[in-house]
Amino acid sequence: MIVQVVGWSGKGAGSGVIKRMTRGKYSHVSLRFKDIEKEVRDLIRDKFAIHLTSDHEIESIQFKGVIHHSFEGGDNCTVFNFEQTPEQSLGILKTAIGLLGKKYDWRGIGGFVTRRRKHNEDKWFCSELASHCLMMSGVVLLHWPPFMQSPNFMLASPRLLDG
Repeated sequence: MIVQVVGWSGKGAGSGVIKRMTRGKYSHVSLRFKDIEKEVRDLIRDKFAIHLTSDHEIESIQFKGVIHHSFEGGDNCTVFNFEQTPEQSLGILKTAIGLLGKKYDWRGIGGFVTRRRKHNEDKWFCSELASHCLMMSGVVLLHWPPFMQSPNFMLASPRLLDG
């Protein structure tokens, strides 16, 4: 299994606001889990009672919260790779699955401007979720708390490579 970080450049009004507030081209971040082996899919199904496809995505999205679904890329996304061990990949997946169903952190995205110093454990915005899952598995893209990372800030990490 390979974990990738996906940067999305949405076209809607909300995406436009986020891109302007963060001075970049990305408005959203998700985690893509590529080539998930059958053994891992079975382990996840047994432990978490969810079905994963071999190419899956987990994200925190407005109006839906933290969700999972099959990955469907598009021309409005950039896929980034990073160095990872198999243990880290599995840890990232397990952390992300453990957060499924959490709410979207609307106030958190305002923190891009206000630089708030507080995190709500029950709510997540996209780049915060992705950075947290990576960090919990020992993959540190930036030395900033996840709740202070906008999509554009996170995706500027030198550890991410266009894939």
